Amino acid sequence: MQALDTGLRLASIGSTYDAVSVDDIGAQSIVTPPLAEPCAIAAHLDARAATINVAIAHYERAAALAGEYWARRVADTVTGRVDVWGWLDCAKFR
Repeated sequence: MQALDTGLRLASIGSTYDAVSVDDIGAQSIVTPPLAEPCAIAAHLDARAATINVAIAHYERAAALAGEYWARRVADTVTGRVDVWGWLDCAKFR
């Protein structure tokens, strides 16, 4: 990108206002990589993204299960099915 900027600066004309014509812009060459290179990069990124997406899915499932477990524990504690203080014989509630 810097080479393009330098080329346009050299092509500009004017003492107080630099101007570049459409022909000057069209005459600039832009180097692009072979199509196989960006395709290989995209394939690599897709593979990495798939791995990350699987990890995110596992985390979300674990978080959902932890939330369900917490809700069940609270419900069992509130209803007296779990003795958190050691006062009750919880076997009679089962």
